[in-house]
Amino acid sequence: MPSLEKHPVERYVNDSGRLSVIDYADLPFQPVRQFWIEHVSPDGVRGQHAHRKCWQAFFLNGSGTCAFKAHFGPDEFQEGHLSLETPLYIAAPLTWLELKDFSPEACLTVLCSHAYDPNDYIYDFQELKALWG
Repeated sequence: MPSLEKHPVERYVNDSGRLSVIDYADLPFQPVRQFWIEHVSPDGVRGQHAHRKCWQAFFLNGSGTCAFKAHFGPDEFQEGHLSLETPLYIAAPLTWLELKDFSPEACLTVLCSHAYDPNDYIYDFQELKALWG
């Protein structure tokens, strides 16, 4: 069954600022694509899909906040809020993600295990439920 896993982000703070580190070797996949989401309208919702094969890792980059809901089974989900202090979240294939309530300055970064492939996307929640069995 798909899941949503927390992965720590190492953060170092001193007088010259903050350094945040994600070691790709510690991820369950090798990132091949990265994108970020920013300037989302106050009522905007992002995601609302799952992937057949692609793993995704997502985290808030910089400042701001947003909320997420991840469905990874017919009656299994996890909700939470992202900020600069929260860990990296890793979504396995067949995890439905919804992202909303973005603050104006929020910038969400996503690392992907696969290059963009429109055939990898599942936009119909009922189709995904059938795949979960």
